[in-house]
Amino acid sequence: MKNRNSKNYLLLITFLLVVICSSCSDTSVDENMSGNIGDAWTFGIPNAPTLHESFGIESGGRFLSWSIIKGTEYYELEESNNSSFSWITNTFKLGGTSYSPSGTSSKYYRVRAVRGNKATAWSNILTYSF
Repeated sequence: MKNRNSKNYLLLITFLLVVICSSCSDTSVDENMSGNIGDAWTFGIPNAPTLHESFGIESGGRFLSWSIIKGTEYYELEESNNSSFSWITNTFKLGGTSYSPSGTSSKYYRVRAVRGNKATAWSNILTYSF
């Protein structure tokens, strides 16, 4: 009888844990997290990187940079003459998280992270004036 009660007790505990865990409402995951359980792509497609203009002495001045997404194969940076990106003037496949534009007129930029056949949404659009 004692052995049977122990098994029933374990089954009840297991059942309660399953019910409690399945009713948890906060199942969100920080997609850009780092740690031992995997990279940002482990749980699906991560959020888009954030594009911003940066300044640096070693780079010689202004440049574009964006947030790192762990596990990304490469970043795709698009350049356009208009903010709707209806006409793409250049597409760059970059391994890093920065780019120094060149030219004489204002350009619009956006970036996304790529891994295999998956890509994040496009980032915010940034206007870069020379």
